[in-house]
Amino acid sequence: MNIQTDRALAPADRESTRYLTVTITAPDPGRRPERAALNVAFVIDRSGSMAGRKFEMAAKAVDQAIRLLDDRDRLALVCYDHEVNTLLAAAPASSEAKALAIDRLKALDARGQTDLCGGWMKGAEQLAAGSEARGAEGAVPLSRVLLLSDGLANHGETDPQVLAQKAAELRAANIATSTFGVGADFDEVFMSRLATEGGGHFYFIERAQQIPDFLASELGDALQVVARDARVVIARGSAHVELLGGFSVETHQDELHVRLGDLVAGQVVTVVLAVRLPAQPIGSDASVVLRLVDRDRALFPQPMSVDWRVTDAAADAAQPVNVEVLIDVAKQLAERGRTAALAANRRGGFEEAAGILKKAAAAIRALGPDIRQIEAIAAGLDEQTEDFEVAMAPLAMKQAYFQSHAALTSRDSQGRSRKSR
Repeated sequence: MNIQTDRALAPADRESTRYLTVTITAPDPGRRPERAALNVAFVIDRSGSMAGRKFEMAAKAVDQAIRLLDDRDRLALVCYDHEVNTLLAAAPASSEAKALAIDRLKALDARGQTDLCGGWMKGAEQLAAGSEARGAEGAVPLSRVLLLSDGLANHGETDPQVLAQKAAELRAANIATSTFGVGADFDEVFMSRLATEGGGHFYFIERAQQIPDFLASELGDALQVVARDARVVIARGSAHVELLGGFSVETHQDELHVRLGDLVAGQVVTVVLAVRLPAQPIGSDASVVLRLVDRDRALFPQPMSVDWRVTDAAADAAQPVNVEVLIDVAKQLAERGRTAALAANRRGGFEEAAGILKKAAAAIRALGPDIRQIEAIAAGLDEQTEDFEVAMAPLAMKQAYFQSHAALTSRDSQGRSRKSR
């Protein structure tokens, strides 16, 4: 874990905000003789809007993805429209089971409405029995539902709050949920929330032919997990700490837990924090303590303290500034601004959306008025204001939302994990 702060000093006798960039690099053990077994349920939308190329590509995606599994893994396949069909109950991922799953999927066609919750819960149910069973090496298998849909949940349970709670409950039961939204008609905010609360990842698939690549990429990552349920834990003391990114956050007494999910070999995750320090007298110290926690104890757990010396106004103003940290902060504020502006645009608040972007640009400029890179980030928001002042096309909105979501959760522009070189 590498921690950098924008400034080493804090001003006396008034509140101040300091920023931290926390970079976590998951270990890359190279070729391991053993990996954790994977329990995976593919849950595929077969509602009427999936007819044709989309469903054909979904079948191809499952075919390609399950080739990555072997006999130590377990596989389930569920399809849903207004009804839920278990095409393959959870079984060892043998050649026979894989072939049977694909044959049954290809025999179906698309029809009906979208009982997303029913399909999702059925997939999770298939994994529940094996989510705590230990493999030959004593390791608890990874369990993950891969949920694909191109539409809105319009049958069965449809309340986003209820479904987000179900995602969190599954996560607590060691079953993660990753979501794949296809085309222009699904609810990207809802699908990303399921993934965030469910400890998985969200992908936007613009074209049907991208489905196999995204699904195989997510499953490939699941097979390389080295640190499960990783967290950055911040002991705040008297400070107030805010996460600027899009990870799930929990508060435990005086600690803030930033939940990173499962980390794969060599993955790099950046967490950006704003730390508001209380007013203190000259010569005192303000501090927070950070540590890493994961279920597999693969990450270095030694606590690391960040200390700021409280000084007079002149020394505070004259101190050197870590520009790279401020650039990271500016990028996060920009993506937060875009996400909020998209929400306003979605509900028809076009002037409100433009105002959100202008406010975000002003906050970014205040970080470093003379820093060229920061000005460029703020200018980028200014240039986008006109786009948000009119109704955005659904596809353009999804593209913009997905890019911001990926950046806020420290993933690349395709939603994949970032890796160390």
